[in-house]
Amino acid sequence: TIPVSGQYPEGVAVAPAGGKIYVTVQSPVIAVGTVSVIDPASNTETASIRVGLGPQRIVISPDASRAYTANFGGSVSVINLLTNTVTSTIQVPRGPIGIALNASGSRAYLTNQLEGTLSVIDTGSNQIISVIQVGLFPRGIVINQAGNLAYVTNINSNTISVVDIATNAVIATLAAAGSGPQGIAIDDG
Repeated sequence: TIPVSGQYPEGVAVAPAGGKIYVTVQSPVIAVGTVSVIDPASNTETASIRVGLGPQRIVISPDASRAYTANFGGSVSVINLLTNTVTSTIQVPRGPIGIALNASGSRAYLTNQLEGTLSVIDTGSNQIISVIQVGLFPRGIVINQAGNLAYVTNINSNTISVVDIATNAVIATLAAAGSGPQGIAIDDG
């Protein structure tokens, strides 16, 4: 067990090639959100980075230079992983939870649970370039290995929205095998 600053660890991402571990952490005081930086060699927290309200999921860019946190308070924090500082805060629709990057890291895809949407962010400009209506309470997101489709779980619709990344449009809605789908992974093999 590795102690982290704060009480409610939520999302985790590992930098490639045995790099550091990044954990989003909420505080009992909802106004405080952090990312704990963990050294895997010593299993200790080496830094705590202040981010937006209610950090949920976190992803690391393919070149391991940046991390992006989905903050439930309505923002995405962009973190420079070399300096452990927030370099940009992107305002987004209400209730972001899930976040994924395309293979090149040029686009971030963000589920907005309270709006029923998926935001597409250009990571070069840190601007929203598209907002796509999906199901009710979207939460989890994954992009297939081919990089052409995103799959979004919708808790209250009991569905999975299939989004064509080239057109930023929902091309199919799949029934979930159960109720309240949240997380999602793909076996492209």
